[in-house]
Amino acid sequence: MKVTSQEEYAIRCLGQLARAEGKVTISQIATSVGLSDENTAKIMGRLRQLELVRSIRGKEGGYVLARPPQQISVAEVIEGISGGLFELERCSTANEGQGCVYHGDCGIRPVWVTLGGIVHEFLASISLADILVNETDVHSHVAQLAAGLDRSRFGAPGRLPSFVRPA
Repeated sequence: MKVTSQEEYAIRCLGQLARAEGKVTISQIATSVGLSDENTAKIMGRLRQLELVRSIRGKEGGYVLARPPQQISVAEVIEGISGGLFELERCSTANEGQGCVYHGDCGIRPVWVTLGGIVHEFLASISLADILVNETDVHSHVAQLAAGLDRSRFGAPGRLPSFVRPA
């Protein structure tokens, strides 16, 4: 899984709206996140299509969140911007005999499927509101979430992969 700059900037743009009291213009968002007005407008247009933001037209127009930040997950943003969190291109058609020579018996497919589920569960449990605080508090929060992941999925009880161990 690779988080694209579009996904990260979409989350940052939403964060600016969440921090604001009232509507925010494209220029204000662009300045805050370090993008051009044009790139920000593209991202905001996509977020509007996803119904994560609402646009207010007119001279006094701008953008606002469509829902409270507690109801928007990081997973929802990433999936909306790019279409998926952890896509298994070759595995998606493997059982149909296409895309992979190991369609009948694959030892690695369960690893990718499980990892995809873990990534989705983890990012779905983090709301936009959760990441609006300082970095230290966010780190503590995500470490607690990681520690609470369902350990039964990892084979040996109580054994988490290194990427989900709390610091």
